[in-house]
Amino acid sequence: MVITRLTEAGGRPSREGLYDLLAKGTYKGLVRPYAFDEEYGSLKGYEIFRYEVKGGRYSYVGQVDF
Repeated sequence: MVITRLTEAGGRPSREGLYDLLAKGTYKGLVRPYAFDEEYGSLKGYEIFRYEVKGGRYSYVGQVDF
């Protein structure tokens, strides 16, 4: 992903320039495609799930909403 964007830049971009190039793309992952939120820089569409340890085992609590 980074190498592809560096090649497309046609030179060595600044850190901010590389960030801008990465933020505009959508990338194919092993499980599903992913992209970055241009405003916040976080991954789009990825949920965070919460687990607790109960009785020595992991127990699913639910999805965390921000």
